[in-house]
Amino acid sequence: MRQKEFSDLRIDQIQNFIEIPLNKYRFLSSDFGIVHTIKGIHDVGKFFFKLNHPYCLSEGRIVLMKSGSISAIVNLREYKLKANHIAIVSPGTIMEVCYLSPDCDFMMLAFTEEFLPQEHRNNILQRYLNRQLNQNIPITDTERSIFEELFELIWKIVNSHTFSRTTIQHLIYALLTQISCTHSFDNPENNNNNTRQNDIFNRFIDLVNKYAIKERHLAFYANHLFLTPRYLSTVIKQSSNRTVMEWINEAITQEAKLQLCHSNKLIYQISDELNFPNPSFFCKFFRKMTGKTPYEYRTLWKKTTIYK
Repeated sequence: MRQKEFSDLRIDQIQNFIEIPLNKYRFLSSDFGIVHTIKGIHDVGKFFFKLNHPYCLSEGRIVLMKSGSISAIVNLREYKLKANHIAIVSPGTIMEVCYLSPDCDFMMLAFTEEFLPQEHRNNILQRYLNRQLNQNIPITDTERSIFEELFELIWKIVNSHTFSRTTIQHLIYALLTQISCTHSFDNPENNNNNTRQNDIFNRFIDLVNKYAIKERHLAFYANHLFLTPRYLSTVIKQSSNRTVMEWINEAITQEAKLQLCHSNKLIYQISDELNFPNPSFFCKFFRKMTGKTPYEYRTLWKKTTIYK
């Protein structure tokens, strides 16, 4: 049973906590939202997310960075968004924001799958909806100007007396299409995947995100990648300075945090769902990974969040 906290950062849940859906900073509806700027918003951490805690994004995001920087972990990968970057994050992504610089400012779109125009399900939209599009793209000043104008146009429409849902849908499609026209998402330079080792590492992380809860043996991942266990271990260590098991344990810890903070499940129930032999083993594992017992972590979360 879910608690009231929005572990999924769903638009409709955020809308319920914010009394005024439309102001000079943001617009929120049940299936679409836009943040025009975070300058002057005093509740960024209070309503949008809590730093250093993972969330699952029910809807994806398009973020246009205007100034400052954001450090985040997205599906176990480290990202740093800076001015003149645009980020696309697919639905279902697990994200943890670690740092926002004091001068950080960005524009952001969030929308449900149902909100998107049904007649334009082209390659980029399908990849987005299939949870295959998590990109942090550096852009030129000219590209930023174009993207910013599209954001501004969406913002003007939601503030107009004749709000057109259809127009917003097609402008989002136009924005995604323009990004795909100027940046190939299969270009190795976009994600620095220009070596075989980095390719193996990224495919390994994708597998860990998908299977870590049930599969914790090196051989499983090596078999899926058609590699020997020894070679996979060497590649992962060289690529990330972390071992295969450290990545698996990180994914398990992330899921444990989500369940501890965003469900009413008992500790033994979480332990069982995460495939630990018993609650005692789970508690020792969690304390080793976080420095806190599951109970201590849950208690601290409840004390520091308004969503009770």
